[in-house]
Amino acid sequence: MAGKIQRVVIPRCGKVLDKSVRNKRFYREIFLILGGIVLGMAGIEGLVRLYFSVKMDYHIEMWKYATRLKTPSSDPALSHEHVPGAEDVLMGVRIRINRYGMRGREHSRKKPHGVYRILLVGDSIALGWGVPEERTLSSLLEASLNQTPTLYSAHTPSGVRTRFEVINAGVGNHNTTQELAHLRKNGMSFKPDLLLLLYFINDAEPVSTPARNPLLWRSQAAVIVWSRLDTLLRKFGGRKDYVQHYREVFAEGSAGRADSLRALVEMNRLAKKTGSNFAIAFFPDLHNLVGYPFRSIHNLVGGFAQSRGVPFIDLLPVFEGVKEPVMLWVSADDAHPNGRANRMAARGVLRGLVKAGLLHQ
Repeated sequence: MAGKIQRVVIPRCGKVLDKSVRNKRFYREIFLILGGIVLGMAGIEGLVRLYFSVKMDYHIEMWKYATRLKTPSSDPALSHEHVPGAEDVLMGVRIRINRYGMRGREHSRKKPHGVYRILLVGDSIALGWGVPEERTLSSLLEASLNQTPTLYSAHTPSGVRTRFEVINAGVGNHNTTQELAHLRKNGMSFKPDLLLLLYFINDAEPVSTPARNPLLWRSQAAVIVWSRLDTLLRKFGGRKDYVQHYREVFAEGSAGRADSLRALVEMNRLAKKTGSNFAIAFFPDLHNLVGYPFRSIHNLVGGFAQSRGVPFIDLLPVFEGVKEPVMLWVSADDAHPNGRANRMAARGVLRGLVKAGLLHQ
């Protein structure tokens, strides 16, 4: 009887032990594989971060800007805004954000006595992406207006002004609708004498929502893979090139075009309500300045502005015909305007403001 019991029990114990050993081996192998993948990815991420700590890449610098200097806004019309008081080095230059979320030095909401205040609003071009603070369009305008001997003056209901202040309210990736929301929330509280909108061809794109993909938000390696893949798809995968894209954005009947033009009307109304003048300066795309592909968009926005009595300054003639536009870029892979381009634009803006009667020379 005992022998029979043993023959029944012992094989069962052996099977249980054998299955337990197999399970332990399986989980150990899975753990080793997953651990290897994690360690490998961490190693790649570390190498990518080390490499791009000494070498600049446009996409990595924009990623730093989005994760370090910007934050989601409580206002859905804004989507994102600057972190007040934030500061970092991007594209090799220091960008400081003041307590009101604007680039540059601190400004009081109350306008200094005897000063003509200009509020410059726009996207990363107005912000001055990739250039030192003193070479941004706002700083160059202010320096030119305040040079000695005095060359410019502005007439206001309370008298002639020969001292000027230019506030930089540019925020990267904002379109016209977001710029309007920014003015309503914060910008117009500074009571500018002149609201100057720096318009660009991407102003009619849909409101951009900051990517919250956990991998892209935390990994520089993922950003590099995504950006290179996107470039390849644009070249060989049948994706639209940027010329076709912006022509479609501004095509008749497009929602983006309608939203952008509607925002211009609201900006003009907002400026009048607060006793400010309003003007638009259109900064051209700097990729191709010989046979410029977006002239019709400039004409569209200019005609719309002028039909509503808004001064329009087309900066295309300032740059048109430049055969090597890369000389005006922040870097070889980043067509944002450099300091030289901003200086050219500042001269064009000043001529346009004088022509419009907003400044006197």
